[in-house]
Amino acid sequence: VVKAFNRSRAEFMLATESPSEVKRHSSIEPRLTQRYLWNPLLVYGLKFDLRYIVLLKSVKPMELYMYKVFWPRFAPKRWALDDFDDYERHFTVMNYRAPSKVTHKTYVDFIEQFEIENPNIKWDTVQQKMYDTIRDLFMCGCQKMIPNPYTKAMYGIDAMITNDMQPVILECNFQPDCKRACNLCPSFVDDVFEVLFTDQPVTNDKVVQLKLPE
Repeated sequence: VVKAFNRSRAEFMLATESPSEVKRHSSIEPRLTQRYLWNPLLVYGLKFDLRYIVLLKSVKPMELYMYKVFWPRFAPKRWALDDFDDYERHFTVMNYRAPSKVTHKTYVDFIEQFEIENPNIKWDTVQQKMYDTIRDLFMCGCQKMIPNPYTKAMYGIDAMITNDMQPVILECNFQPDCKRACNLCPSFVDDVFEVLFTDQPVTNDKVVQLKLPE
């Protein structure tokens, strides 16, 4: 899967098995190339991804927070490793192309169904792996950044889980679309501003700080 750099809504996205085609498209403008995830974890028999909100309050020392509410997004059709032209089988974001087919499942619904289908695994264990992976992403990405009190931002992380319970980050989006977040969490904007732009210690119970490795 080849994605155009710094674009949205699948603009100029390409699926190909040809390395030469990847190179040709990369010569036009920067591209991000990812292997198609062939072993996704399914819930309700459907492919899904998870949207997380990450709040970067400080670079050095790093101070990073996760908004506890996340958004599961499901493909409308049951997943199978075929029919690759079928958007509703292989894509999970429907609100731009097929808004009537958005599955309105909350994170509470998702966790409940996850633990029903995987009775030997607690969601908290998988989520901690996800938190650690996202933390490592920011630790790598911020290594060469210069400390500045104004260096703070909100990011949207899109992630999936493999069928052996390993997290996979798909995208990191600066200043993501927050319409769904605002609809589901009326205090969302206030929460974000409280975490990022107040000097007091963070006490908001809707976020969790990602701890750095010792």
